[in-house]
Amino acid sequence: MKKKEIIHSCLFLGFIVLCLIITLQVQVLAQEKVKPDQISGAQCLTQDLKSWNPVIRKQTVVALGILKDKSAVGDLVKCLREDSYPKVRAAAASALGEIGEPAAVEPLVIALKDWDADTRAEAALALGKLKSLAVVDSLMLMLKGYPPSNRTAAAKALGEIGSTRSSSALITALDDWDDEVRAATAI
Repeated sequence: MKKKEIIHSCLFLGFIVLCLIITLQVQVLAQEKVKPDQISGAQCLTQDLKSWNPVIRKQTVVALGILKDKSAVGDLVKCLREDSYPKVRAAAASALGEIGEPAAVEPLVIALKDWDADTRAEAALALGKLKSLAVVDSLMLMLKGYPPSNRTAAAKALGEIGSTRSSSALITALDDWDDEVRAATAI
């Protein structure tokens, strides 16, 4: 048993080191590629969205969200709709919320139906940041029959939007069996 535990620990540490190396590579590449007089950092990074490695794609999406460059919205929407890796789609939803471009509302509403719970939750939170009244009904639907993480995200998003239309749904969510949903609703 001890040898097996040591092997698993070594493999896990190796994976962590690999992730750190990849993250550093993305950061170095982004710095090397940016030439202020030619193109923006977002334009340089978007080519990394085509990488075979999902970790690089995810880190690139996170970087694009941090840059908040609206020129990246189209590429992020494409990741949200088409990437096969759920963590990349979830990161794309979050990045779209950070950028705050209203054109992202429709793709984010569609992402509320993604098969991955994290992608749905990030899409809901992003919609809350965009504060579009058009999404209130979709978010209210998430308060029922979805996993707790999705209901929590929907409650937070509805709270950020602040529509009186969602008041009765939020009051009902105060009786949710999950503590986090109740806490998010009460805030």
